[in-house]
Amino acid sequence: MINISPYKQISMKGDSQPKSAPTMTSIFYINDVHGQTGKMESIATAAKSFDTFTRQNPKIDALKLAGGDILIGEDPQINKASTAFLNFIGLHATTLGNHEFDIFASKLSNIVKDAKYKILGANINFHKDLPLKNQMLRSYVQEVNGQKYGIIGLQPLDLVEAMRMPECVDGISVDTSKKSLVEIQDEVNKLKKQGVNKIIVLSHAGHEFDKKVAQRVSGVDVIIGGHTHELLKDIEKGKNLFYSPTGEPVVLTMAGKDGNYFGVLNLEFDENGKIVRVQNNVGKTKDYSRNLALQAINNSILGNSEVVGELRYSQEPPETLACENPYADFTTDAMRSELDTDIALLQGGNMRGGLRQGKVTARDIQSITPFRNRMVKYELTEDKIIEAIKWGAESLKVGEGKPGYLQVSGLKYKVTKDGKLLDVVFIDKKGKHKRINIDNPDKNKKYTVAIDDFCATNVLYPPLRQPKENFLAYYEFDKDKLMVDYVKKRNGKPFEIKTDGRIKIV
Repeated sequence: MINISPYKQISMKGDSQPKSAPTMTSIFYINDVHGQTGKMESIATAAKSFDTFTRQNPKIDALKLAGGDILIGEDPQINKASTAFLNFIGLHATTLGNHEFDIFASKLSNIVKDAKYKILGANINFHKDLPLKNQMLRSYVQEVNGQKYGIIGLQPLDLVEAMRMPECVDGISVDTSKKSLVEIQDEVNKLKKQGVNKIIVLSHAGHEFDKKVAQRVSGVDVIIGGHTHELLKDIEKGKNLFYSPTGEPVVLTMAGKDGNYFGVLNLEFDENGKIVRVQNNVGKTKDYSRNLALQAINNSILGNSEVVGELRYSQEPPETLACENPYADFTTDAMRSELDTDIALLQGGNMRGGLRQGKVTARDIQSITPFRNRMVKYELTEDKIIEAIKWGAESLKVGEGKPGYLQVSGLKYKVTKDGKLLDVVFIDKKGKHKRINIDNPDKNKKYTVAIDDFCATNVLYPPLRQPKENFLAYYEFDKDKLMVDYVKKRNGKPFEIKTDGRIKIV
């Protein structure tokens, strides 16, 4: 169990001596797990450890909350397993992120019909015919040990824009930034009228908007965030500790992405519901063994998964899009080999999971890229390839740095830290290197490319976009099948996942 003390004392306008003993609260929180069923099994072990500790300390009010994107993709079985995980750990409430809607709003309703937790959203609007409308609450009151906690949900403001297929959210809209702030304040006011003075927002609107909520809405104490994947450790003013318009402290937190971390937020509230002490702990999921009971539940939903190989060594998956990703190297090499193309191209953001050393199952490999895309083979001219590499490198200089470096197989390239492309080399199937003239790439020379349909048709890397009629082949399967086949061809010989310098930053 991660340490629950000491707390950090925080200063507050108008501090006075408490008239009664403080309320001690401990919140187990997760966000952006992205359908990682293997990691859910380890998070479940951490959650059970949390339960053991808090039960031994009955004066602590224990809550389990989520900031959204626990589900992902169009696979109903993965999403059913994700819902079963939330039930298994005893989650009290979650908001919905953009990836919950990957399966379409109409189908999501059926996936969450057996949810034992509350689903919240104060700034989302539904067409009257969508069943999900009746399954969500704007806010609710959770009572623990006689203490009342008001909990409010907040959806991403860019929900529609974030969808791979906008039709997934047909009949749904999300309020503007300005209106969302008003909606949250309205919910806070309603809760206050019910005598609730400890209020938590479950937000999938991103860290920057969470800061606005903290500083512009009165009455919010805690924001459990998501969407922008920050890993917010400890407590730091101006980063995850802010003050409301009435001078009360507001604590923000978020546990990274892909189920790599979970958090335990410990708080002390005075008799007026103001935070007087706080401690924010972040735990690494990989430090916990997989829960056998949840494994059995996953197997009952997903079926037993075939062991396909043995992993001898792997580098840690990076937390950034600004580097060569070892799992992207592994994935693109499988794409190129299995589809027999000159090169393979991939968006680094598609990498969502990692593997543990030892026996590897097909389900483990599926967790590396949990989105359900389809594979494409097409031809791309040399100038478009260079343009796409430049686009990715230059994206790191603006905004959130997306889509980041283009991950590759059959190519190696060198860029400066400020996004200038210096060198590109093509490596043919026999291992022969040929330098490409990046200042004057050939507009006629074509390469066969393995790519997924998201990259091939989306605006992520505009130079890669092609009409479907130009595809040489359009497959019904995604990258996970290619990776499984690639590993199986090793006939049990252990494999490694590590970078080889195909992307160099100088």
